[in-house]
Amino acid sequence: MPTSREVLESTYRSGRMKKVRSSVFIIQIVLVIVLIIIITIITPGAGLDPLYLPFELYFFIIALMLLVVVAEGFFFKLFGIKWAKSDSERFLMAKDYMKKGIIIIIVAIVIIALLNIMVPIADENIDNTESALVEGMYNITFSSRDAFDLTGAKAITLTSDDGIPLDVYILREKDFRNEDYSRRLNLADDQSINIVSLHYEREEILPQDTYVIHINSHGQNASVTYTIESVVSPTLIPYITIFSGIFAIINAVWVISLLPMKKRYEKTSIYE
Repeated sequence: MPTSREVLESTYRSGRMKKVRSSVFIIQIVLVIVLIIIITIITPGAGLDPLYLPFELYFFIIALMLLVVVAEGFFFKLFGIKWAKSDSERFLMAKDYMKKGIIIIIVAIVIIALLNIMVPIADENIDNTESALVEGMYNITFSSRDAFDLTGAKAITLTSDDGIPLDVYILREKDFRNEDYSRRLNLADDQSINIVSLHYEREEILPQDTYVIHINSHGQNASVTYTIESVVSPTLIPYITIFSGIFAIINAVWVISLLPMKKRYEKTSIYE
């Protein structure tokens, strides 16, 4: 049985450890907030008006910090077990930590599985198809990425329903305002001049910006159907998958390392 002195020392050490842990955690939260603010300032187009926040970069920073927090947590928990007042308390702590570790592993596996199931479904259902009546000239304005940088435009399909030849230029809004059609994305003539159908596709999603699809029907009335094909950000999913896998692995190592401790203190514990 621990003496009164040992109990007091254990209580004092545990209290000091909680204060240190809280202080470190607050510093890390402040650091994450500062980094997010810096990223928002230096990312082109990021801001509140119009709303665009580079969520991918935020996620990367937050996930890295969470890994650091988890590693610190293991360190503090080991000392917590060491400074516990009795073997019964050590047994309960080890048992509780193992249970939480297993829950995190299960959650990480479920997240990875859901991503692989839901993302292909989402990619098939986030396209935007519209119709328009072109009376001479018509402009379609769109943002290449959503407000939180989770999805982005990768392809554009446009059809002249009446078979009337059209001139179609896909370009950034600033280039359109400057009437600099030489900077259009669909540079090839068979994709832009006197066409009845257009399919423009990129290997990667369009950089964040506002774009204009400028249509010229040369004075004729033309019915047009167009689709802006969007996909879930191709880098966000690997980020989440990799970090979820890392969390699962380190928690598996943590659970395995706690197992001999749990068995050791179980022998002298009054709990089961």
